[in-house]
Amino acid sequence: KTHLSWAGEEGLVRVRMRADQQPFAVKHVRVTDSGFEVKFSAPVAPAGLSGLKVRAHGYHYHKAYGSPKVNDRAVAVAASQFDTGGTTLRIKLPELRLGDVYTIAFPGLVSRSGQPLLGDTIYYTLLTIR
Repeated sequence: KTHLSWAGEEGLVRVRMRADQQPFAVKHVRVTDSGFEVKFSAPVAPAGLSGLKVRAHGYHYHKAYGSPKVNDRAVAVAASQFDTGGTTLRIKLPELRLGDVYTIAFPGLVSRSGQPLLGDTIYYTLLTIR
């Protein structure tokens, strides 16, 4: 927080959580040559991917401010598979397009312990493919 923030009062706040208090969240997302790799903070429940949805869209780049979404479309998931620990998901897509914004939604996803996912939507602007 800063003295100009909406929360008021000056200073920094440090939050320390015990290991048993960690939220179930996305740790990181990486692009692969065929899709995305999503790492979660805890193992995911086996039936958790039933609602997985991927969309993509672009924007017009011009000097005027703002742009509507262009070429907004659903992207079919060719395959999705967890690693043996259940924390890393590999999502294979039929194609990746540079410059597109990918929206990956995990509605209803829960951890093996039953904790709901904190923030169930990822937005990834694809600038390069490794």
